[in-house]
Amino acid sequence: LVVKGHEGVLFRLQQKTSGKESCSLADDEREMQFDKLMEAYQNDILRLCYGMLNNMTDAEDALQDTFVKVWKSMHRYQGKNSSSVYTWIYRIAINTCKDYLRLRYFKRKKDTVTDDSIANDENYADMNYQYYELWMDIARLPENNKVVLLLYHYHHMSITNIARILRISQPAVSKRLHKAYMLLKEGNA
Repeated sequence: LVVKGHEGVLFRLQQKTSGKESCSLADDEREMQFDKLMEAYQNDILRLCYGMLNNMTDAEDALQDTFVKVWKSMHRYQGKNSSSVYTWIYRIAINTCKDYLRLRYFKRKKDTVTDDSIANDENYADMNYQYYELWMDIARLPENNKVVLLLYHYHHMSITNIARILRISQPAVSKRLHKAYMLLKEGNA
């Protein structure tokens, strides 16, 4: 998936930052570094956001908000706790999606995920029924289990990387992943 409106993200960044920050990088270097981050991670982050929010429009908004936060804090990122840029950006994206889920609108929407909410999404028009049913079950998983399952299977992350991103232990990641499998197997998602 390619985010349409890359310029829209840059426009929002220019509006939101408007000289209020000091940065250690020269402006040109900072913009080049940001463009590289966008190019490298925007598709994966969009898929992650869509997996968590179940709506492409909301996922694109969360993607933009994620990269606004990346832009604003680029000058402060220094590989804290030996985390990679990859881990840092995924953590920002997950927290951004969690913020979206906390809003009243998303709480109501999360409780009423229906066949129509995903069936009407153009990206799923060609999806066969088996995958459609699986996606619906995943969408209904509790948030903690869904995030781990999406990161592990959809983004092909290791348990170690998931633990770093979520700031939990590796056994906790394994336990959440196992619980997601059990819920899916039982049909209680």
